Amino acid sequence: MTIPRCVFACVVLGGFLTLSFSARADGLLNAIGACGEPCVISRNLGGIASEYEAAAHAVLGGARKQIIISGTCASACALFADKVRNVVCVTPRAVFYFHKATLWSAGPGSEVIRRFAPQQSPDIQAWVMARGGYPAGDRLRDMLAMPAAESHKFFRQCRA
Repeated sequence: MTIPRCVFACVVLGGFLTLSFSARADGLLNAIGACGEPCVISRNLGGIASEYEAAAHAVLGGARKQIIISGTCASACALFADKVRNVVCVTPRAVFYFHKATLWSAGPGSEVIRRFAPQQSPDIQAWVMARGGYPAGDRLRDMLAMPAAESHKFFRQCRA
């Protein structure tokens, strides 16, 4: 199944697609960029959820052993970190940002079809809902921020 890139901005797909190793590596590169081992994310504003889904699949398949969040991890990046939580640690600089997923129409002049809550794990979902739910905004200032002190409830802290 091929999903046009222009249709999904921050829509979480149910389940992982089966990908070859090179495609998984490309998914990792498309979502979080070139990074070493450990992979340090210091500013990632998110993007197309299917790319972050592919990146999570690559990490779970062994493409990276450790992901360090040391700064902004917003939108689809926060979804990615949640999916690979077992290999993620956070520094005191980590901030996760959450907002509603957006389904866009295809083609030039794309329009928003609908906004809805993304599929986070139940504990993060509960944290977001306890703070009023997912905002509709797609700029950092309009998103719900989870600072490092709060993220320690969900992610382990990196060793100094």
